[in-house]
Amino acid sequence: MANDAAGVQATFTSGVSAVRPGGEFKVVSVWEKPVEFNPNMIVMTEAKISGSYAYNRLFPEVIRLLASGAIDGQAVITSKIALDDIVEKGFELLTKDRSQCKILVDMNL
Repeated sequence: MANDAAGVQATFTSGVSAVRPGGEFKVVSVWEKPVEFNPNMIVMTEAKISGSYAYNRLFPEVIRLLASGAIDGQAVITSKIALDDIVEKGFELLTKDRSQCKILVDMNL
């Protein structure tokens, strides 16, 4: 199973591409705008796409995939900031800079 928790075109496209034949792509993100999608990517592999608005059953699986190295959590971190910078370099930057994906608040900075 592949998952999308970022809600951007790049992660959607790579997630759909990563699904094995007969597998599932789970969308758990909330989207700001629609994505482009080629349905043949799912038809040709007989995979399925499903969604979930809440993460209650998904977190254990995602944690397992991160711990095993199947998912590279570092790959989606676009910035690291200190807690004191969370408004300006965190929330405000996410609304202004669409190249940001996940901003990690590092408690040691």
